[in-house]
Amino acid sequence: MTIAIRWFAITLLCTLISVNSSQAQSDDEPLFIEANVPSVVRLNDQAPVLLSYDSSGNEVITITARNISDGDIDTVIELLYPNGERLAYNDDYIGSTRDLTQSDSALVDIVIEEAGRYTIRVNSYGNIAMGEVEVLLVRVDQFQESIEADSDTGFVITVQLPAWMTYVYYFDAEVGDVYTITARDISNQLDPYLTLLDNDGGILVENDDHEMGDITLNVFDAQINSYIIPETGTYTIMLHDFIGNNGRIELVIIRENF
Repeated sequence: MTIAIRWFAITLLCTLISVNSSQAQSDDEPLFIEANVPSVVRLNDQAPVLLSYDSSGNEVITITARNISDGDIDTVIELLYPNGERLAYNDDYIGSTRDLTQSDSALVDIVIEEAGRYTIRVNSYGNIAMGEVEVLLVRVDQFQESIEADSDTGFVITVQLPAWMTYVYYFDAEVGDVYTITARDISNQLDPYLTLLDNDGGILVENDDHEMGDITLNVFDAQINSYIIPETGTYTIMLHDFIGNNGRIELVIIRENF
C-alpha cells in the first residue's frame, strides 16, 4: 500500500513538472503581429515581450512602441533577423511619427530584403517598468507610386526610386500589341535601366541608355521602343538605377496600336 502511494506521488510530481515546463515554453513563444493592426502587450519587468512578423520580403516597414499606461514607461524596441541577429534598435524616438513622445520608440523605414519570420522585442529601458504598450507595424510605400492611367494609350507612373531598389510593374497585353516603354529621370541624378520579362520571368528585352534621338529624353534615360508582344499574357517591367542611386523617375507605358 505504501509503495502504491509513493508511486502515485512520484507520478503526480512528474506530471506537474511536465505541465509547468510546457507552460513556460509556451510563454516564451512570440505572438504574431499583422501589418496595420495595433497589438497591445504588457511589460512585466522580467523579460521582453516577443512578437513575430512574417515578411514576404522586398518591403519597407515602420514599427512603433507607444506607452498607453498611466505610468511612465521608457520603451525600447528591437528588430531581429530570422537568424536572430539584430537588424534595428531604438530607445528614445525623435521625430514626428504619429503621436509618439520621446520616451516612446520607433524603427522608421526599415528595409526588409529577404522573406522570413522576423522577431520584434519590446521592453522598457533597463527592464524596470510595468504596463501596457501599443505596438504597431505598418508597411511603407517606399516608391511613393502615383499612376495616371488611360485605357486607350497606356500608363504614366511616377515613382521615387530608393537606392539599390528595383521597381516592378505588371501589365496584361495581347499578342500583336506594340508597346513603347520609357524611363525618364526627372530628378537629374539617375541612370535608369529597363527590363521587360515574359509571363514565365524570362528576359525579353532590356535597355540602359536609349539611342532614339528623342530630344525630350536625357542621354541616360532608358527606352524599349515599339516592342511587339509575342503572346497574350502578363508582362513584367523591372526598373532600377544602373549604379544604385536614388531619385524620381517617370515610367511611361504606351500601347501604340490602340
